[in-house]
Amino acid sequence: FIATKFFAIGAAVILAFAIVLILNKDKKRTAILTLSLPLSVGVLYFSYIRVLILGYPLNKFIGIQKWIFWYNQGHIYNLFSVWPLLMFNTWYVNSKILSDSQWRITWPVITVLSLLTILAYLFKKIPRKKEVEILMAWVVSYLIFLSLGNASARYFVILIPILYIISLYGIVSVYKIYKK
Repeated sequence: FIATKFFAIGAAVILAFAIVLILNKDKKRTAILTLSLPLSVGVLYFSYIRVLILGYPLNKFIGIQKWIFWYNQGHIYNLFSVWPLLMFNTWYVNSKILSDSQWRITWPVITVLSLLTILAYLFKKIPRKKEVEILMAWVVSYLIFLSLGNASARYFVILIPILYIISLYGIVSVYKIYKK
């Protein structure tokens, strides 16, 4: 994941796994996750071995990663911009307020339904299913990540489908509870 996107998004993935493991009090797998992180970074760099074999120096390769990081740091001047865009189609670009043509009215609906489903799940108001926990943790960690900088609709490609799944899970769970 971190090899194809901005590498810091990998922190959201790691946080999602950690949330699930901590909530389930799985100390063994939490330790495995922690110990595997250096190996994961090694695999990332190993995937670029061909570039290094062709003569590109390691220090310049790491320098590119630094520049990518600094480039993304330059976009952190409008914290929490994800929320107005996601909920109201209000997109802040410098001092201008724009809207995004990709925005749909379903976005705020599924966001609210997903967050309510996550809260209901945490407070054990709906049935527990381990399969959905990682999706919920992903939404929480990714929204935290998106809240730390400027967001645009292109960042929602990996968020919106998960919001639909969690919303549907919440609706079906509530329906089953009230059907009884």
